[in-house]
Amino acid sequence: MDAPQKTAATSSLRWFATEFLVVMTGVLVALAVDAWWKKQTDLQLERTYLEQIALDLEEALAEHLDNDRSMDINDERTAAVVAGFRTMIPMSADSLYALVPGLMSWGGAHQVRTATIDAVVANGDLSLIRSGALRAAIPAFAETVRSEMMDRRSDVEINREATQLLVEDVDYLEGLIRRREEPDSAVRIGGHIVAPRSPRRSPVTLDTQSFFADPQLYRGVLTIWVMRNNDSRRRTRLERELREMLSLVHRELGREDTP
Repeated sequence: MDAPQKTAATSSLRWFATEFLVVMTGVLVALAVDAWWKKQTDLQLERTYLEQIALDLEEALAEHLDNDRSMDINDERTAAVVAGFRTMIPMSADSLYALVPGLMSWGGAHQVRTATIDAVVANGDLSLIRSGALRAAIPAFAETVRSEMMDRRSDVEINREATQLLVEDVDYLEGLIRRREEPDSAVRIGGHIVAPRSPRRSPVTLDTQSFFADPQLYRGVLTIWVMRNNDSRRRTRLERELREMLSLVHRELGREDTP
């Protein structure tokens, strides 16, 4: 190969190498840009998820604490009625009347919303959470909440059955409740029709000694009391889980304001 041919071949090789380098550089730059963009998108999506989870948890905790306060009041009233059965210390009809609403009312199974957490798990986006501790805590928390809600729904059914046990076969509590809700109407108390002479003013007359000696009433009240004690412990556990989960999310978001 003479000199001009060698020069042409070398020039072609250099041109090819230059073009190849330009193409490879473009590909690598494009890949780097894509990787950077995906990372930024993932970071933004992670923050969006965490902020929504934090909002859900904050609302859930506030609702839980509000519900817990009313439940605690009714728990105390139920305990007072149980004490009346156990001690047989005389109690006035007015005192019993004041306790009955707490005994018979039930706040229901307060629903903790986990829609965002469930979406993160179901969509396969759990890998976006960079914190290993938080990534492990999210599905565990969702499972804990589902278990707690199932148990509380079971408690609602137990409470309903116990309440029916009280009002279907015994007229005392039914009379008290209806007297409270419909003060102008005649009600059955202890198997007797009572028509108030002065609507909204006539006192409810009950033989509280017979009330606390009634085994049917005692079984119903005791069932509700045991259920409420179990539920109280469950509410405490759920509050602790909410606070711990919220603290993890706030930490990841750079916050220190967990209530």
